[in-house]
Amino acid sequence: MESEVDSVVGAGQESVELSVAELDRVLQIQQSIFTQVATNVDHLVVLNSLCKMAEGLLPNSVASVMLQDQSTGLLNVLCAPSVPQQGIDVLKNLRPGTEGGSCGNAVFRNEPIYVTDTFTDSRWIDLRQIVYDFNLCSCWSMPIRNEVGKPIGSFALSSFEHRTPSAFHKRLLDVGASIVNIVLAKYTREQQLEQNRQRLIYALEHDQLTGLPNKSKLLIRLRASITNQSLLLLNLDNFSFINTAYGPDFGDQFLCQVAQVLKQVSPDANLFRINADEFALYFENGLSDLAAEIEQVRPYF
Repeated sequence: MESEVDSVVGAGQESVELSVAELDRVLQIQQSIFTQVATNVDHLVVLNSLCKMAEGLLPNSVASVMLQDQSTGLLNVLCAPSVPQQGIDVLKNLRPGTEGGSCGNAVFRNEPIYVTDTFTDSRWIDLRQIVYDFNLCSCWSMPIRNEVGKPIGSFALSSFEHRTPSAFHKRLLDVGASIVNIVLAKYTREQQLEQNRQRLIYALEHDQLTGLPNKSKLLIRLRASITNQSLLLLNLDNFSFINTAYGPDFGDQFLCQVAQVLKQVSPDANLFRINADEFALYFENGLSDLAAEIEQVRPYF
């Protein structure tokens, strides 16, 4: 016979007794969220969905995710689908600390914080006006921890009633915080991969010395355009003599200076470095008088 209760141990929490029905609710949330994650739903959509599902398991409440800015150490709301913008604004740049509300304390202490009366609890001194303005009666917050256990934010349920969390709601917060960490870690990895991909593409399509687009990038532009195009090629005669006489470092400085001059002389052109001593001025929409452009460039070289 299936047991009516089951023992569940959350991260950093004592063993608690949950009914089979309560366990099923938690598992349904996990299944729904991880299905969204597996199908690459946007991370903010996923987290908003998590908040809404958590709110559905605690009537007359709102759920929120706050994230710590690693450069300033301050907390800001990442998502809170049922919180009005005014409430999100007043929580901007919340400093973690002993009087910074449930979320500020959860991050500061790196432990769950369950406040049943925000009107009198000393941990809400800095945020007491928010309590009065929004009739926020209780707030339970769980730290979101990274892979090494360091707090990076909070997952919270705030209620408009004075409440003490049940074992089920403690477990819900614990699971929710873990889910947030997984979603954010996936998003961070994807961002890093995309940044690496963009850096690689940039390196393949740009000249390392001048930073100008290279021949590969020019060919892409030429093949992609369907308009009349104009292309002016410039070759620096006897450039090898400069390298021989003055050294490669001087030669590199000379090429960079050439690039700067060409940008000034032909500001409407797309400038490319297509070889060691060759540049290209590309006019995507064409030029009515290419000869005039040549005469404009000639005096500088």
